[in-house]
Amino acid sequence: MVYEPQAREMTCAVCGRKLDSEISCINGHFVCESCHNMAPADFIEQQCITAMDTDPVSFGARLMRSSKIRVHGPEHHFIVPAALLTTYYNFRGDWRTKREMLAEAHKRSDMLPPGACGYHGACGAAVGSGIFISIITGATPVATLSWSQSNKATANALQLIAENGGPRCCKRDAFLSIISTVKFLDEQFSIKLPATLAPRCEFDRLNRDCRITPCPFHGNDRQLARASVH
Repeated sequence: MVYEPQAREMTCAVCGRKLDSEISCINGHFVCESCHNMAPADFIEQQCITAMDTDPVSFGARLMRSSKIRVHGPEHHFIVPAALLTTYYNFRGDWRTKREMLAEAHKRSDMLPPGACGYHGACGAAVGSGIFISIITGATPVATLSWSQSNKATANALQLIAENGGPRCCKRDAFLSIISTVKFLDEQFSIKLPATLAPRCEFDRLNRDCRITPCPFHGNDRQLARASVH
């Protein structure tokens, strides 16, 4: 951090407001007090509203890269549908609907408990895939095709996560869920989002439970050879 002797006008890197401050990072970025104290899920939603990205994998990585996002945590349950909804509606140029659907995804993701991967046998990141498909198709408990599609999206993501083994890694499982859903969008709806399907992990040193080489995103092994996306 850089501490100036006098305050100067700076633009918050999160909300875009212009405020006077003496403090910024070494690269000149400033985050206002309101955004600094924002809950992780609220931060994710705010970032998504203003983002113009169309690659859900790289955008998901950008969200996870923030200091507001923990190595592990239930905010990853929201990151998956949030990254997918943001890039999907940006790709379609429908920014008004994006804001509305992000709020709905935020509400639904908050219902998923921490540790669901181990205690319930259903990783919240994978359920985030189903939340995304459910929202864009308008699925309900009494729907027909959309009901099936949203459950299939969750099942595909869960299968991929299970094949890559434990213990938990919220970053890995978020990547796998997003990638699985990108393929599902292409197969079921002929929607091809410009996604980076072989991202390189930036978080291994932060995760004491990291499996290192068995992970498809670790090091230079950037191909999903061990991750059979269905």
